[in-house]
Amino acid sequence: MKMKTKVLRAITALLIISSPSAFAQSAANGRFSIGVEGAFSAGNFTNTSNVGFGGSLRYEMPVGNNLGIMLTAGFLEFGSKTVEGDVSSIKYTNSVIPIQLGAKYYFMSQQKGFYVGVEAGVHLLTSKALGDDASGTQLFSFSGNSTAFSYDPLIGYHLDNLDFGFKYQLFTESFTTEVGGTSYTSTSSASYLDLRIAYVFGGK
Repeated sequence: MKMKTKVLRAITALLIISSPSAFAQSAANGRFSIGVEGAFSAGNFTNTSNVGFGGSLRYEMPVGNNLGIMLTAGFLEFGSKTVEGDVSSIKYTNSVIPIQLGAKYYFMSQQKGFYVGVEAGVHLLTSKALGDDASGTQLFSFSGNSTAFSYDPLIGYHLDNLDFGFKYQLFTESFTTEVGGTSYTSTSSASYLDLRIAYVFGGK
């Protein structure tokens, strides 16, 4: 919860610091980019996911000489992961739709060279599980959807109409269950490393 609050406060602070006049001057120079992404599951996410691939669409609006505000939406499909047991196996498949608001800071100048940034938003998750016994007979099938809070630090390099970005994506999901009329809330966290190579339309 503390990390979630800090990330949201950081983005809010960046928006407040930028004057309305700077937004008005920069809005006309906003640029769209479309990218391909490769994702590598990390931590406990490796238990149910392999390498993921997908794409994303981003709109970035420059603010002043070094700051950029961006909105990104995409889709990632992770390769299935089979967990073998003594008498059965479970095949997991996961996909995510990230929708995040973020900010970049360019060290050289607007949309040029190295940058660092942060994003926060939601991940729409789709999870599937298929259980078989040792003979291959299906024991159960499960499919579910959920929404998780997500955030990430990122670094990258902007070269003309190309944007190379790398981030450590984390997402946290809360579950509420009822037992005997009492509600219990638990939290599950997962993460992956993400590489984005994008083509940026237009000019600065």
